[in-house]
Amino acid sequence: MVKYFFSRWSILSQYGKVINISDKDYFYYSIEGKSYVSNLVESILDSTKLNIYSVPVLKEDKVIAILWASIEIEQLCKNLDLWTDCEAICNMIKFSVKRLKSSTFKEIYNYDIIKKSNNTII
Repeated sequence: MVKYFFSRWSILSQYGKVINISDKDYFYYSIEGKSYVSNLVESILDSTKLNIYSVPVLKEDKVIAILWASIEIEQLCKNLDLWTDCEAICNMIKFSVKRLKSSTFKEIYNYDIIKKSNNTII
């Protein structure tokens, strides 16, 4: 088990709402050093249906950050003007993200993203 020194993790949304993500599966899995792809979930902010993807960032085998993204699959389909059903696209994205290993993201540290922010993720 990965040791960390916090029991709650919150972020501030672009709308000014504080969101606690420490109870979310994607946070739990990534803090344990694992990549995660969610099923279709409801957004905390506006109830839209989306998928969450998260990957731990490691330094010397310790999780120092978590990268995550949410994708609104239905909107993505509309924007790309795809005739393919959204479930097929969702499965394709899930497959791609699951193939990523957290070690792939070790290089992020070399780009000074974390060094410049004094080991604080902004």
